[in-house]
Amino acid sequence: MVGLVQCPFCSSSLKIDSKDQAQSAIIANIQRGQRKIEMGDLLSAEAYFQNALKLDSNSIVAWKKLGVLY
Repeated sequence: MVGLVQCPFCSSSLKIDSKDQAQSAIIANIQRGQRKIEMGDLLSAEAYFQNALKLDSNSIVAWKKLGVLY
C-alpha cells in the first residue's frame, strides 16, 4: 500500500509504501511522547512510547525513551 505524506521542509507530497508508513508511525509516536514529557504529561508519554513498541518491539529509541521516562 502506498500513501502520501508531506515533506516537513518543503511541504511537497511524498509517496511512501506500507513499511515506510509503519516507520513513520513509530517516529511520530516517539516524537509525540517526547513532547508530552516536555509538557510534564508522563502518562501520555508512556502511552505513546508503548504504541511505538506495539508497532516495532525492537525499536531501540522507543525502549530508551521509555527507560528514561521510568
